[in-house]
Amino acid sequence: LEELDKDREGEVYKSVGNILVSRDREDLEDELQEKKEDLEVRKEGLERKEEQLQKKFKEIQDRFSGLQG
Repeated sequence: LEELDKDREGEVYKSVGNILVSRDREDLEDELQEKKEDLEVRKEGLERKEEQLQKKFKEIQDRFSGLQG
């Protein structure tokens, strides 16, 4: 998206496998923006999952320490 913003003129291409296909600039920007939003949602979900796993790990670690001591 940043690269598309740098140069507002000229043709743009999208990589499809091993070839480049000419695309409409606005369509490509919309597609990339959607992908970016999807990835941000996935990232947030993974961050929540990571927090849950860290909390569960801490609980198990505390329980294990209690059994040893």
